Amino acid sequence: MPILFCNIAWMKYYRGLQDDIPTGGGSYIAEHGTGSEIHNFNDKDSVIKGFVMIKEGGSINIQRLGAKEDAEELNNVTVVWVAPSPLGNVIVGWYLQSTVLKNMKMDSRFKNRAYNITAKPQNSFLLPINKRTFQIPRGAGGMGQSNIWYADKQAKEYFENVLAYIKSDGELIGRKNRISRTKSYSRNSDPLKRQRVEEKAILVISKYFTSLGYQIQSFEKDNLGWDLQAHLSDKQFLRLEVKGLSGDSVLIELTPNEFTNMEKHSSSYRICVVTNTLQKPNIYIFSYSPDHKNWEDDKGNVLRIQKVVSARMDIA
Repeated sequence: MPILFCNIAWMKYYRGLQDDIPTGGGSYIAEHGTGSEIHNFNDKDSVIKGFVMIKEGGSINIQRLGAKEDAEELNNVTVVWVAPSPLGNVIVGWYLQSTVLKNMKMDSRFKNRAYNITAKPQNSFLLPINKRTFQIPRGAGGMGQSNIWYADKQAKEYFENVLAYIKSDGELIGRKNRISRTKSYSRNSDPLKRQRVEEKAILVISKYFTSLGYQIQSFEKDNLGWDLQAHLSDKQFLRLEVKGLSGDSVLIELTPNEFTNMEKHSSSYRICVVTNTLQKPNIYIFSYSPDHKNWEDDKGNVLRIQKVVSARMDIA
């Protein structure tokens, strides 16, 4: 059965705009605040009509999925819906035994609503937010800049892992929800309060990612350029740089080593900021968006980066 990966905006329910604003869906969503994909899991009728944005004048190359040259649609396709989240681009749901249309059609029941994929309601599955943890890479070896990924030249491992994930209804197989702290966290040169804030921030972020199915390892004193690693597998992990703040404002600094690794490992690097750490912690998870070329979180906050120069001097 062919598999098609489709990148769409991030939403909770995909059943319209009521209390569910789409984010991270590209320039059209940013400009209009809506798009046809907001109904991708709206099961009002006997068929769900899904949408993925294609470049103007373009179409879905169903021949790459196995369709005949003159075909206008292809049946029995597994469509995997992917959206940007604080963890990166993750699977949010899928259609089984769907029909993929070569060209977009307009839904006569709704004004300006387009669709190019259909499925029966019983064959559509939307994951709850706490289960949206399976990452699909962007860039080289991944989805690239296009919203469509045929993955026909990629490693077989992707298909096997995704199919296992779908078969398990979104459970990450073979992982334990536990925190593995290989080293204790301390900075003896810092004031006591700062140490308490940083230690608490590490625990807050560790618990957050553990609740999403990750296994956490601490490398706080190893000078890697990040504090924690959040593992989905031996080969798939996130690099978490944690910054704890006692106040409400997000104002942080990265060391030269941290900043270098942030740029080097932008696809897997996460800047995790905890504000009001000792009272009522508030979490911000910033990841790099190739589309916007910014470091941003799922709430639309963007980190403004200002490079500074310093110097160390002594008597020659």
